[in-house]
Amino acid sequence: MQGRITKVLNMKPPEILSMLEEAAGTRMYETKKEAALKTLEKKQSKVDEINKLLDQEILPALEKLRKERTQYMQWANCNA
Repeated sequence: MQGRITKVLNMKPPEILSMLEEAAGTRMYETKKEAALKTLEKKQSKVDEINKLLDQEILPALEKLRKERTQYMQWANCNA
C-alpha cells in the first residue's frame, strides 16, 4: 500500500488526471469523444472537398449551360 501512495505522490498532474478519469469511469467517454471528433474532422474535410469541386467545376459548367439555354431560347423565339 505504501508503494502505491508513493507512486501517486510522484505522478505528474496529467498522470493523476488520467488515473482519476479511469477510476471515475469517464475515460471511456473521453475515448468516444476523441473518436467522434476524428470522424467529424474527416467528414468536414470531405465537405470542404465537395464544396471546392462545386466552386471550381460544377457551378462554372452550370452557368455555361444556362447561358447556352438563354441563347437558344432567344434564337428559337426569333425563328418562331
